Amino acid sequence: MIRLTNQEIKQRLVKLQNLERLYPVARERIDKLEAVNKELKQENQELWRIVAMQAQIIEKLKVRVEDLEIKIFGKKKDKKKSKGNGDGGESNLVKDPRTTASYRKPIPNESEITKTQEYPIANCPDCGAPLTDLKITTQYKIELAFLDRILKEIEKQNVQTGYCPKCKKRVSAIPILPSQVYFGPNLKQFVCHSIIILRLSFDQTKDLIKTIADIDVSGGEISGIMREHSELLKPEFERIKKQIQNEPAVHFDETVYKVFNENTLGNYAWIMASAKTNDAIFVFGKNRGQGNAKDLKRNGNPNHIGVTDNYAGYKNLFGSNHQLCWAHLIRKIRDLAQSEQLPKDKKEYCVELHQSLKGIFYELNQHLCLPFDLEIRKTVKESLLDKLQEFSKPNALECDKLKTIKENLTKDIESYFTCLLHEGIPATNNKAEQLLRHAVIKRKLSFGFKTQKGADVANVLFSVLLSLWRRSKENFFVEYRRLLEESRALRALPQ
Repeated sequence: MIRLTNQEIKQRLVKLQNLERLYPVARERIDKLEAVNKELKQENQELWRIVAMQAQIIEKLKVRVEDLEIKIFGKKKDKKKSKGNGDGGESNLVKDPRTTASYRKPIPNESEITKTQEYPIANCPDCGAPLTDLKITTQYKIELAFLDRILKEIEKQNVQTGYCPKCKKRVSAIPILPSQVYFGPNLKQFVCHSIIILRLSFDQTKDLIKTIADIDVSGGEISGIMREHSELLKPEFERIKKQIQNEPAVHFDETVYKVFNENTLGNYAWIMASAKTNDAIFVFGKNRGQGNAKDLKRNGNPNHIGVTDNYAGYKNLFGSNHQLCWAHLIRKIRDLAQSEQLPKDKKEYCVELHQSLKGIFYELNQHLCLPFDLEIRKTVKESLLDKLQEFSKPNALECDKLKTIKENLTKDIESYFTCLLHEGIPATNNKAEQLLRHAVIKRKLSFGFKTQKGADVANVLFSVLLSLWRRSKENFFVEYRRLLEESRALRALPQ
């Protein structure tokens, strides 16, 4: 047993007193520090949550800005990458090399030759010596025939009239028009061809006609010609519309098309295109509401298949007879796979998804090319549906845009396989986009229509003339003239 001296006892008592005095102070300080530490931890967690939320928002905004930049400035071209195949994916196929003959123009038919010219030679042009072993080489010069002359014909018409005592009226050999000088039918056809098919503006059309024919045509006269032909072509417009409405499959699409009049019905153009032919109906100056698609579809085949993109306006319009566009889906995933704004891990995930989706689409197209067998196709549909459902499952590497794409895909997944259950139904809405592109280019050149009346005139002219043009470019003016004459003859019949 250790004995403590008095001095040691006093020292220990002093130390104990100090500890008893300092402990409450230290305890109070420790409690404060623990409380501050707890608050800092909570604050740190909140800051990390805010940082994660901000990173998610920044990523979403960067992807959105990238989409807007592509729409405004176009996508940057990468020469190292192969060109797209038109269905949303890249093509890795190597094209067959072109033959030398493919670069040469075909020899014209004998019926096309308008003139034959002989070019003999007997002496050397350098020394004048007589030539021997003469041979003839045939070549063909294709030339514009009208540049040396103005394509204008002016017919002075002395129209005789006479009074019929029986009918009590004066009659003429041909109709006498209010204006003493008027335009012939060929010029009027050319005006509509320039505005609609060539996509020229009014001023460009006036300049073209002035250059090749030395004819002055005003903007008002062009508008009058277009209104006249629009009225004459309305029966053909209605015929094309009814024909498309009654087909088993129809494409629908829409795009922005400005109408500057304050009383406009809307600033969109709609298209209803045949799945079998290149005929299409255009409707300009409408809003983006579902009612426009209903109007185009009205009184047609109630069971026809609607091939569209995933715009909400088409939902519930076709019921189970709805085929959603694979090209739109693939392009959305491809854009994410090519995005420069996503983190590396998320971008790599999108690249994997893109390749997987292209594989499913390729397999789908392979079966669509085979003879139609409903039982086999039902089995194929179940297999591909399982793969697409696996594709659409949530993943931690999804960005917000990809998450939205997957959610929409899950809601409408059955509509991507309608083409398997019906013969002759395409899997994409590419045809509508291609047919609508003509109007989109026209919009970029002329910016839109001044009035709703102009848009209504364009409905008929775009629909009829573009359908004629795609059927046969060689016989375009012949068919155009035939439709006008038939319409005039129909109007001349007694009602």
